[in-house]
Amino acid sequence: MHQSTKSLVVLAACIWPAWSSSCHADPMRLEPIAEVPGTVQAMLVRAKNANEVLLATQNPGADCGHGTAASIWKAVLDPTTHNVLRLEKKQDLSNIQNVRDTLFEAADGTLFAGGGWCGYKPPYFSTDGGETWQPADAGPVHPPNSTFSFVGFRGAIYAGTGYEPHNGEVYRWLGQGNWKRVLDIPPPRSIVNNLVVFQEHLFVGSVIYGWGGKGREASVPVYVSADGEQFKPTEGIPPGCTVSQLLVANDRLLAWADDQVFAWNEKRWEKLGVLAPGIAMNRHAVVVGRGTIVNHGKLPDDDAEGLYVSNNLGRGWKQVEVVQGITALHAHGDALFVAAQPKGKEASQVYRAIVDGGLATIETKPWGAATPSPGPDPEPTPASGPGSTARMRVQLADGSTVTGQLDQGELVIKTEYGTLRVPIDKLRRIERVDDGKP
Repeated sequence: MHQSTKSLVVLAACIWPAWSSSCHADPMRLEPIAEVPGTVQAMLVRAKNANEVLLATQNPGADCGHGTAASIWKAVLDPTTHNVLRLEKKQDLSNIQNVRDTLFEAADGTLFAGGGWCGYKPPYFSTDGGETWQPADAGPVHPPNSTFSFVGFRGAIYAGTGYEPHNGEVYRWLGQGNWKRVLDIPPPRSIVNNLVVFQEHLFVGSVIYGWGGKGREASVPVYVSADGEQFKPTEGIPPGCTVSQLLVANDRLLAWADDQVFAWNEKRWEKLGVLAPGIAMNRHAVVVGRGTIVNHGKLPDDDAEGLYVSNNLGRGWKQVEVVQGITALHAHGDALFVAAQPKGKEASQVYRAIVDGGLATIETKPWGAATPSPGPDPEPTPASGPGSTARMRVQLADGSTVTGQLDQGELVIKTEYGTLRVPIDKLRRIERVDDGKP
């Protein structure tokens, strides 16, 4: 099963951010360290060996439920220069085409890769440092569909799974491909995409995807458990919200739900503010240092997509580097790894971002688009009535817009991991988009 390719070494070259005139003032600089065939979906610096970086790729020819298999690569870094000494393809994961953006290392060194994309696609695991991998479904009980997330809690490994027609579920790893299901979340929550441990409790965030949205008014966005066996619903986040990410920054547990930022106060969630469009639904965010959040996307006022930082728990963002086609982020100590695949390219460029602590000094003002602009409520028309499927644009308070599809009197905004449905009677100043798109 072991596969090896000719080693590839790319010498590092510093790329200075366009927003800084002095290299000495830069809080971050990117060094390209490797070019990897395919689309890098996930990266992981091994806790057992910080000079090894694992990369999982989706490859050309992969498709929904069939096609080219996903691959695992290993980059070995020079301990002093951090340049790549060699890049080796370790194995094709023959049963899956996609790892669902997820690589994870347990405390004992066991490695896990997510799995999914149309039909039953098992997660994979490795017990030899990523040299060989096997499907994690040997036992009678195992995730029935895609696996999106992993976490270690009280000495055990938990996996978040699901995808319509299956419910969102949580499984505990028993070893050697065996699992125990510990949580089954009722529809319409069909994906558990976030597992986070905070203050000795396990928090489970989920996505509303599919099922026609039925039951959303009583659904629970986040569950919590003190023992990994019994899970209780949390309060404070509206029932219909999709949780794009749970993360810990500045010693606070955050939930990004739809376009809102919530913080856990040990009893319930409190709303802190709103996320900016172009950032809110991207679940690749990582925390560098104690509390600087790094994510990618594009704000309406910026000319191009790139890397963004937030120093106020996700309520405000500033672009620090223009990088097109970012597909994965991974933080390890003072280093940030960035994978990008520009449009039209079949290979990904992997960068190591050197952070000197200056990120924490960047001012990130809260985003102002919390509610739709004032104005008359929209009247049902052929373009916005209950039976319409027209594309519509909603203007927000700061003048920016969000575009979605009308369906049964709701504005539907599709994202990579979920669908937002907002009743049009809750919106103001909507207009039809005549762009010819379906």
